[in-house]
Amino acid sequence: MNGKIRALRWWMIGLVMLGAVLNYLTRSTLGVAAPTVLADLHIGPQEYSWITGAFQLGVMLQPLCGYVLDSIGLKLGFALFATAWSLITMAHGFAGNWQVLLGLRGALG
Repeated sequence: MNGKIRALRWWMIGLVMLGAVLNYLTRSTLGVAAPTVLADLHIGPQEYSWITGAFQLGVMLQPLCGYVLDSIGLKLGFALFATAWSLITMAHGFAGNWQVLLGLRGALG
C-alpha cells in the first residue's frame, strides 16, 4: 500500500506541474496573439489597456479564491476552479468584442 501512495503523490505532483505550465501559457497567450486579436476585433490601445487591467484586477482578487478553497475543501475547490478556468479559457475564442474579452480576461485573472 505504501507504493501506491508514493505513486499517487508523483501523479499529483505531475498534474499540479502540468496545471502550472498550462496556466502560465494561458496567461501569456494574449500578449503573443494581441496584434491579431486587436485587428480582428477592431480593438484600440485604450480598450486593450482596459482588458489587461481587468486581468490584473482579477489577479488581485485571488485571495478570495483561497477563502473559497478553505471553505469548501481542496478537492472540490480544485475541481471547481479547474473546470471554471477551462471553460473561461475556451470562451475566449467566442469573444466578439472587447467588452466580452474584458470580462473573460478579468474572470481568468
